[in-house]
Amino acid sequence: MGLLDERFEGAFFEDNDYLARLEQAGIPSTHVASVRVWSRRIGLTMSKLPDKGQAWLATNERRFGEKWGWIPPPTDPGALLDEE
Repeated sequence: MGLLDERFEGAFFEDNDYLARLEQAGIPSTHVASVRVWSRRIGLTMSKLPDKGQAWLATNERRFGEKWGWIPPPTDPGALLDEE
């Protein structure tokens, strides 16, 4: 599948893009119900680089939407509120 799409600068949506590319190519993925990964979409980046983080989030969300025609749901919908 190659590398991550470098148009997703900084952070956010590069992993969603990679998964969408795998699906588009017909490469099967396995979801293991007994494994749970908890990752806050914006937590670490926003705490370290709040201005750049907000810009990356907005820009990469737009890029993803333009590329795929949909936006993945937030993995942590309350995180934006937590950061304010």
